[in-house]
Amino acid sequence: MNIKGIIRVLWISLLLFSCRKPAGNESSYTIKGSDSELELIKVLIESARNEGISADFSVQGGGSGTGLQALINNQADVANSSRIISGEERKQAEKNGVTPVPIIVATDAIAIITNPRLGIDSLSVFEVRDILSGKITNWKEVGGVDTAIVIYGRDQSSGTRDYIRKNFLKSDFASGSRALRTSKEIIHSVKNDLRGIGYVSVGTLVDKKDKPNGEVWATYIYLEGDQAYSPYEFKAVESGAYPITRPLYQYFNGWPQGKLLKFVTFELSPKGQEIIRKHGYFPVTDVHRHLNELSRKNALVFEE
Repeated sequence: MNIKGIIRVLWISLLLFSCRKPAGNESSYTIKGSDSELELIKVLIESARNEGISADFSVQGGGSGTGLQALINNQADVANSSRIISGEERKQAEKNGVTPVPIIVATDAIAIITNPRLGIDSLSVFEVRDILSGKITNWKEVGGVDTAIVIYGRDQSSGTRDYIRKNFLKSDFASGSRALRTSKEIIHSVKNDLRGIGYVSVGTLVDKKDKPNGEVWATYIYLEGDQAYSPYEFKAVESGAYPITRPLYQYFNGWPQGKLLKFVTFELSPKGQEIIRKHGYFPVTDVHRHLNELSRKNALVFEE
């Protein structure tokens, strides 16, 4: 490349970097994305205010994909996401001068929910996979009543749907699965349909008193020959004995700064993590803390 070409590349790089909006330089922030994280983040914001972290937060759901797209397009300061950003999304971000930086704020257990009147307390991992992928189509095949299974899931913007498909099923969902916009819609549908099964973050099943709301049954899950575990069991989730868990992310454009950094620091503090646990979610692990530190170092190196 000649000298003019080198100068042109450096100029474009500088322009993209200068256009990048540092995360958290103001006192008003838009947070958008994961439906699984929506109510939890609202609770954390209110708790942070009580700790003297005063900032104006606008929090919206819409799904992980919606939140990440808003961050990529500089329409949000934070993207709540229950999945890792895709390679294609990273490419879009780079074109827009956005540097997505992930921070893991909580651990989540995904509950497989059924109608309480169905009477099936537990399912094996393989039975759940076969149901959601369409290999098992009638409840009598797993010891239930003789009725067709109806699957209620999320739409394409959902990080939970993406996680279940890629990391748990490793295949597509059964044809005829019903795609709904929010976790609340899944819960409502399963509650009113004896045939129904769905998947939601266990935190969405906790009421205002921080107890299971009882609207649907959170199925105990087991590996063949092992004990069945509930997604509500802290030790089972922490140890990995409950098999359907994942980290919950917040993505920023660069490392957060100012009041936004104070808010993230509160989320990850012992008090913030205790609030997360109290509301049906689980604290970050040592591995998550290590990954967060790598994110911080990489982001700061980029910004130097």
